[in-house]
Amino acid sequence: MKKKAIINDAILYIFEEHRLCPLRVRGKESILNVPASRCLQLLLERPGIVISQSEFFNEVWQKNGQYVTANTLYQNISLLRKGMREAGLTKNVIRTIPKVGVVFSGTVEILEEGDSEGLEQKIATPEAPSLKISQSRDQQKNHG
Repeated sequence: MKKKAIINDAILYIFEEHRLCPLRVRGKESILNVPASRCLQLLLERPGIVISQSEFFNEVWQKNGQYVTANTLYQNISLLRKGMREAGLTKNVIRTIPKVGVVFSGTVEILEEGDSEGLEQKIATPEAPSLKISQSRDQQKNHG
């Protein structure tokens, strides 16, 4: 089952594929590395709640037998912000609270497999306009 999230009604995040896709905005698809993707998942599961460094360390790395420095955490947060910008999100929704942690301050709508019907039309791809034109021509042939 592919879990997805719509972030700020601007980008689609596909959990299992670590992918950020533009929705109705200019941008390009962005693939996150696994640790950055886990950071995003943790933030999206608790919007508006400050997540401490120790929670990130535990959930993202230690559960997987890895131990990293604070620098590694903030490098991944930076990669996450960059990926979101590339996908078309103009507002910075991931805020660092000095000496406390990181918080997701945007909007998120988590979708399960069946919830994403019609979502493909919202994904902004360069091919979409030509597809729509060819579909309408085919429809004209069939009806005219």
